[in-house]
Parts: sequence; structure tokens; C-alpha cells
Amino acid sequence: MRLLGINCSPRKVNSYGVLKLMMDSIEDPRIDKKIISLGDYSLEHCKGCCACLFREPYECIQTTDGLGTIQEEFLAADGFIFSMPVYIMTVPGILKTFIDRCTNWSHVYPFAGKYGTIVATLAAPASVAGSTIDYMRSWLRLLGIVVSGELAIFTRGGYGGPMDTAIGDIPGVKTEAAVLAAQLSSDMIERPTFFPDAADLATFRTLRQKAEAIGGHDREMWEKHGWLGKDHWSC
Repeated sequence: MRLLGINCSPRKVNSYGVLKLMMDSIEDPRIDKKIISLGDYSLEHCKGCCACLFREPYECIQTTDGLGTIQEEFLAADGFIFSMPVYIMTVPGILKTFIDRCTNWSHVYPFAGKYGTIVATLAAPASVAGSTIDYMRSWLRLLGIVVSGELAIFTRGGYGGPMDTAIGDIPGVKTEAAVLAAQLSSDMIERPTFFPDAADLATFRTLRQKAEAIGGHDREMWEKHGWLGKDHWSC
């Protein structure tokens, strides 16, 4: 099975560093690992045209910036680590651009039953990362990704300058990263039962109604998985 680590920063410093620690700590031969960095691509902003929702092949009309390559990596993966800095109280712009460009995934739970973790690095107390992690958790569950765990790391500076402490040298980070990585790898292999909460059920019900009303690609996907008669994809 494939574990995809996503460096959601335009740089390769703190978020990339803790992602590398997590990936390196997983030695299970059943798990193939790969890291991609969103900063290696020049993703264009979403134009809000909704073509990806209503025309075949239901993909973005902007095809020259590498989005398709990233999406192929996602679709080939069984588990995910999203590692990101907190920029002005939320996710960095490059990650938000990617999320917006994946609108065609937002109604059909393309990764239902797969597992992922969220890691946030920030040059402020870890508690400040709460809203960023909440946002990411909501997005992942909208995609059907079950969140195995989360980690917020105060980087003691965070700008990659000469006075910063390397992420791996911050007390406790290596251990916390390894524990989270172990939980994710265990979930990928053991696939524990997921129990949806009230918000999950309400979101599923709303998207089911949209699929029934709008039809097209959305309804085809729901019919394919047999979800139109269910209360949640996990049931």
C-alpha cells in the first residue's frame, strides 16, 4: 500500500522536516512511501467556473500547471500525511489553492475509508493551530479520509533563519512524530471501524440530496458505491 506525504508549504524547512521524520520512522515493508511538495508546482488559482463539476471528464480546465499530476498521486495512495505551516491563523495559500482546485472531489468522497494525519508547524504557541487543524479535519472528512491523529509544533522561530532550531532537535518532536506515524500506519493496515458523528451524517445527507437532484457525475459516483440508500458511506 502507498503512503503519500504532502509538504503543504512553499518551502522545505519545518513542515517538510517533520514530514520527513514521520516518513522515515515508518519501516513496515508493506507500506511504500512517497513525498510530494506543493511548492514544486505553480498552481493557478481556481476560476470558480464549476466546469469540473458539470462537464466530462469532470476535471479542471486548467491543465498545464501540474494539478493532474498531483491528483494522480493522491488517487494512487492509501494513506496521507498533510504537513503544513500556519500562515496568519490558517493554511498557507498554496494549500488553499490546491483545495479549491479539487472541487470535483468535494461531493463524492473519493477517498472513503482511507486514513490521514494532520501536522501543523508554527512560530507561535501550538494552541494557535487549532482553527487550522479544524479546517483541515473538516476537508479531509469531506473527502472521506478518516483522521488518525493530529500534531501541532511550535518551531521556536519558524522562519528557517540561522538562529532557528532544526525541527528534529526540538525536544519531543521526534517522539511525537514517530507516535503519530505509527498510529497512521497501523490504521492503514488494520482499518479500524469509523463511527461518523452528527456532523458527518448531516454532511452526507446534504451531499446525497445534491447528487439526487443534480444528477450527472455526482449521481453516477453515488450509485456506483451504493450510497444513495445509506445514511453514511461507512455504514
